[in-house]
Amino acid sequence: MCASRIAGDMAEARPFSAEGRRANLADLAETELDLLVIGGGITGAGVALQAVQKGYRVGLVEARDFASGTSSRSSKLVHGGIRYLAQGDVGLVHEALQERRRLIELFPELVAPLPFLMPIPRRLRQAAVLSAGFWTYDMLSIGSGFPRHKRVDVDVARRMAPALQRSDIRGAWKYWDAQTDDARLTVEVMRRAAAAGALVANYAAVTRAERAGDGWTVSISDAVTDTALTVRARWLVNAGGVWAEHVEGLTGRQPKTHIRPSKGVHVSFAAETLPIEAALIFPVGDGRVLFAVPWHGYVIVGTTDNDYTGDIVNPGCTPEEEADVVAAVNRFFGLELGPDVVLSRWAGVRPLVTNGEPGSDKVSTRDISRKPQIQLDGDGLLTVTGGKLTTFWRMAEDALKLLPPPPSPNGSQAPPLAPASEPEEWDSEPLPGAAGYTIGDVRRACDEGMAIQLEDALSRRLRLSFLDVSAALAAAPEAARMMASRLGWPDTTPHLERYRAHLALEFATPILESAAEA
Repeated sequence: MCASRIAGDMAEARPFSAEGRRANLADLAETELDLLVIGGGITGAGVALQAVQKGYRVGLVEARDFASGTSSRSSKLVHGGIRYLAQGDVGLVHEALQERRRLIELFPELVAPLPFLMPIPRRLRQAAVLSAGFWTYDMLSIGSGFPRHKRVDVDVARRMAPALQRSDIRGAWKYWDAQTDDARLTVEVMRRAAAAGALVANYAAVTRAERAGDGWTVSISDAVTDTALTVRARWLVNAGGVWAEHVEGLTGRQPKTHIRPSKGVHVSFAAETLPIEAALIFPVGDGRVLFAVPWHGYVIVGTTDNDYTGDIVNPGCTPEEEADVVAAVNRFFGLELGPDVVLSRWAGVRPLVTNGEPGSDKVSTRDISRKPQIQLDGDGLLTVTGGKLTTFWRMAEDALKLLPPPPSPNGSQAPPLAPASEPEEWDSEPLPGAAGYTIGDVRRACDEGMAIQLEDALSRRLRLSFLDVSAALAAAPEAARMMASRLGWPDTTPHLERYRAHLALEFATPILESAAEA
């Protein structure tokens, strides 16, 4: 189908919902694309948005839900990465610090400055080394609009972080970075891409990609309807993240991309359990650090950084990993917290890029650079993987510089997104679980966030599963009833069973009898 046909037949505004998804898939099957992006994490979303803004005809498909992988499981920070200075990655830190400001300007409702504290150790030599690191961080931040770090005394530090009661510190360094909601940021970038004309769909898995003439023929399986479609595109963009090798393998050739998965775990506490108003970075030994970060009224602590060879779809936080994080919190804050205070726990897998040479697997994942891999091969496969959440916009820019200008100056002519729906009378009713979410939040996840499954709404649009599993279990039946009314489910039972299994698998939560009967 040519662009003029699209412009003529698709004038109505299209919702970013299950209805819009169906229309997008139908149009994907009939449109000659310039780019098909494979992967619905933050990297793929950034490429899709910038490409459609430049005038390319763009499609994007994701095998599961948007941000269902690494892009929902980070530490929720937009930061330079002060710990990377110790690795000599000065260029990466400088780039990330400058990108931090740009993301705040582009997405002010989702990226905001956040104060951090690092306690000053009593050992003078150690304190001097850390102080030098902060001055370097300040120099690399010049022009980013953030204030310099400063030293605060113990009393000020404890007012900012009442949980910081240990006696062996000499105050703290206060510095600034930024925070986001990673999954919501990904969905917002995806919404903007769709509003600009990109045809995007979740639960649409690429099963095969073949080079055909001067482009690609791609087979896609729609997991919602259990049907297949074929899409044609001039270029393929591999934004598969930790699945990048798998995506490249779908083209029928030996992957040239080498991913070293690194697992990071987080745990969630009530704010009353670990009261802090600023984020803290604290050492845990062996050169490792953890962050304690206030987020959505809770406090999350992480992340670890360990080699991983297990299931990358559902990595899960093991009881041993959870216990290690709680023990680190107890040691640093002088507490005696038990496992019963952990409200949720999760794990994510970072796509670290290596050269694949013999011996490269011997390097600790903590010492592998977070620099991305961006390359275009002679067949028109553009690979964009690795990197950091903070630098996703720059990665997309650099990737698109490798392509010739769009063949059509008008790009995709898909209809704009439908405006936000009018509030409904029950929107303000709170969801059970006392976590601050409402029925209206679930409705908007369906009508304006393309939530297809219960886990999409409660784990990635509302973030409830990540914050408090018990609250998520309590909210699930009411949320399922709302989703049934929007998506036409005849029965909520299988959806509730699927969601409880999702919690058990991904958030290491036993399914209690009381929950199963809800």
